[in-house]
Amino acid sequence: MPKLSRGLAMIVTAFVLSGCVNANDVANRLGQPPEQTSRLRAMETRRFDTRDDVRLISTATQTMQDLGFIVSESSLEGGLVTGAKQRDAKETGQIAGQIALTVLFAATGRVYMPVWDDNQTIQATIVSYPVEGADASDVRVSFDRVVVNTKGMRRAEFIDDEKIYREFFQRYSTALALEGHAL
Repeated sequence: MPKLSRGLAMIVTAFVLSGCVNANDVANRLGQPPEQTSRLRAMETRRFDTRDDVRLISTATQTMQDLGFIVSESSLEGGLVTGAKQRDAKETGQIAGQIALTVLFAATGRVYMPVWDDNQTIQATIVSYPVEGADASDVRVSFDRVVVNTKGMRRAEFIDDEKIYREFFQRYSTALALEGHAL
């Protein structure tokens, strides 16, 4: 009987909670870009007063290499550069927290296997494309990383730190000797 009443309680709870969500609201959100898309695009993109794709992509390649990236793909005609760099992902606070958990578990007689971020691959993709009706091009860069923990598990993360993008475009603009305009 307890299993039946527990199952019935779960079903009732599911019905009550499902009443809180309007199916039309969910359907309207499907396929729509995330709310922060325009903020991300503005952070990732700058406009430069040139249509010289060779210059834009060559400078992008040099800037990536200056930042320690190994360029893996480059297409002057396609306006594309991709690259990656390996970095340590260990953070003192994360390791200290895991060690503290291990000690707490040991004090209660249980075993806990600590896990923390170990290394990461940071990837960058730069795309250049002409602006219709203007003697200008937009350059868009995106950064992401794949973090591997001490158990070999991987997770991918988009890097959305505005400071990283601002610093990249400052270096890029200086190397290009053109001012990048925010969109």
